[in-house]
Amino acid sequence: MCHQCQRNENGRVVRCRGCSERGERKRYCIPCIKKWYPNSSEEDFAEACPVCLGNCNCKACLCLDVPLRCFKNRDLEIGEDERLEHCKYLVNRLLPYLKRINDEQVSEMKFEAEKQGLVEFEEMEIEKSNCRVGESMYCNNCKTSIFDFHRSCPGCQYDLCLKCCREIRGGQLKGGGEEMVEKYGNRGFECFDGEGKIIQRNGVGTRRLRSSSAIKSEFEWKADKDGSIRCPPEHMEGCGKYCLELRCLFPGNKVMELVEKAENIDESYQILHVSSETCEESCSCINPVDDVKYRKAACRGDSKDNYLFCPRAESIQPEDFEHFQRHWMRCEAVIVSNALENGSELSWEPLVMWRAFRQVNNTKHEKDVEVQAIDCLDWCFIDVNMHKFFTRYSEGMF
Repeated sequence: MCHQCQRNENGRVVRCRGCSERGERKRYCIPCIKKWYPNSSEEDFAEACPVCLGNCNCKACLCLDVPLRCFKNRDLEIGEDERLEHCKYLVNRLLPYLKRINDEQVSEMKFEAEKQGLVEFEEMEIEKSNCRVGESMYCNNCKTSIFDFHRSCPGCQYDLCLKCCREIRGGQLKGGGEEMVEKYGNRGFECFDGEGKIIQRNGVGTRRLRSSSAIKSEFEWKADKDGSIRCPPEHMEGCGKYCLELRCLFPGNKVMELVEKAENIDESYQILHVSSETCEESCSCINPVDDVKYRKAACRGDSKDNYLFCPRAESIQPEDFEHFQRHWMRCEAVIVSNALENGSELSWEPLVMWRAFRQVNNTKHEKDVEVQAIDCLDWCFIDVNMHKFFTRYSEGMF
């Protein structure tokens, strides 16, 4: 019986020699090998079948919740000193963004301290939000994730991010708006011109978008004379009764503390501050000796950047990290090839993925027959059957 399709042998099969150590010998029929493992040969199956390799995509194996165990060459021999340098590099690159968040929070704290009549904003204690651990908080107006400081309504728990607060006080509110649903009839292909008109569909399509102009005509959101911001009315998800109060997600001035610690770490990190000219002269991509780690992208005679750094995933070495950082800091592309060879070797074929979704029926998983997809041409929401969703990756979809 074929292990993949669980059918009686009817035709030629390939028996795995690797299974003999476990006292069993899996068999795969030729049609299953060609359909579900198109990149593997019969010789590969005879030497080690998908069960031996841990990448079997039969119905039984796809339902199992087991850790992937076929990753190759993932544990690079990196010493503790090198690992520490990588961490310092990450701190250095993230520090500017952390400082920007801190500046926004300090500005809001100074505004609140002045409103409360406090001399120093450090004296102010900000009440912690009642957001549960592991729960994400987002701005009710612009839907942006809230990192720490925000303003919240004590009555209805309406939350507003600091950027929206700044825009409201400046009279330049950009985010937010009511969600409007526009319906389009089936007008055929001749009506589509790439500017939002619907293309041919089965039935009626819908497009959801947010409109700030609709709200401005009904309600103009302005701050009070002292800079206080009132909760918006009910049609904007608020209550319209209370002023929004400053809240935080982390106790104390956690971001300020993080900035101080990050600055101390960054001082001890001797990052490679190389100018563009120096980096160009020292980079091995200018005149590559071999083409294993480089890909020619241009043939310009007066240029020194005709090649892209293109390492193979399975051959990445610790010294390649510094090379990668040089290009990444200059916003230059880096291509990592053969990335799937270091993965679990599970198939990314659309039909295999559909088969996995179809077979997952454990209680810890949700099982959906249809999914809601967005057409990138006109941003319409359409309901697609799960099988069609995956098969159209192979067959194409208008």
